[in-house]
Amino acid sequence: MTDVAPNSSPEFSHPVEESLEDLYENAPCGYLSLLPTGVVIKVNQTFLGWTGHSGDEVIGRRFQDLLHIAGKIYYETHFAPLLRIQGFFNEVALDLVRRDGSRLPVLVNAAERRHEGAATQFIRLTVFNATDRRRYEQELLAAKGAAQKASLDLQELNLTLEHRVAEEVAERTKAEEALRQAQKMEAIGQLTGGVAQTSTICSRSFLADWRPSSDSLQSWTMGLTRPGCVARATWHIGALKGLPRLRLGCWHSHGGSRSTQNRSSPTG
Repeated sequence: MTDVAPNSSPEFSHPVEESLEDLYENAPCGYLSLLPTGVVIKVNQTFLGWTGHSGDEVIGRRFQDLLHIAGKIYYETHFAPLLRIQGFFNEVALDLVRRDGSRLPVLVNAAERRHEGAATQFIRLTVFNATDRRRYEQELLAAKGAAQKASLDLQELNLTLEHRVAEEVAERTKAEEALRQAQKMEAIGQLTGGVAQTSTICSRSFLADWRPSSDSLQSWTMGLTRPGCVARATWHIGALKGLPRLRLGCWHSHGGSRSTQNRSSPTG
């Protein structure tokens, strides 16, 4: 076959010879011709070079017998019926088995050759090497899986952190409540001590004023009603009753001393 390029450039000034046989045998894809039963009747050198088979090993075999077992089942149950129904299929991903037993990922296009109103004469197949594409797809799937795993790990970490924060907040709240209770008990102790001190002072005062006589009971009773002692005792008892209304901030601001807000201890 001889083609003359229509371009007038110097590099196209000489006729370019192209052999159809060479174009078929050394095309950048595999070519196969099949009978309607799927038996290979013709194959090019590109296909043979990819698979490592010789022409005699391929011609006379069914195309599906060159596929991996899973691809063979899928071809017979899906693509062969589809080819009979619509007369073609495109970009079907399959795995060929090389002569050494390794797999070759390929994309296959198929078309039936029919006479008008007649049965199928033969089937033409083109096979494209999809090794790089399959590797890219596998890497993409692996990256997607890694991203999903990282997302799950992050969600688990967030849940763990939330649990830890909740536990820490609960422990801190418990400690603060214990501190408030301790401060309340300290305040009660200080007020109780004040009442006891007042009682002691009053008792000493009573004893100091008491004289042994027939009127001792009357004198002791009069001592109990002395204005100073009664006032101090009344103030401390009122402070104890109003303790729940005391603000703890008053105790801290005065260095732990009794609050004098809205009340003052009588000095008697």
